[in-house]
Amino acid sequence: MLRYPDIAKRLTDPGFMPFPFGRPDQWTEYVPPATWGHSRNGSPRRQALLALVSEAERRGQGSPPAPGNSLLTLTERTVILLHEDVRR
Repeated sequence: MLRYPDIAKRLTDPGFMPFPFGRPDQWTEYVPPATWGHSRNGSPRRQALLALVSEAERRGQGSPPAPGNSLLTLTERTVILLHEDVRR
């Protein structure tokens, strides 16, 4: 996600991201789980992160990650896990 400057910038945008990060690189690639305490996790921050990850994934389809950049691979795994959570 950080390889797309416009997406990375939204991590710090208080108009988009609830409790924004100070800098894009402070995001640890963590997206909160779909459920929390046996309830659906519909937190606004999780929803914002899902939107950003989904957009980065959409842009990255068919494009290999930049050399030395494992973020896209992690993003792909995260999106797959999130989709599996939604289907349950």
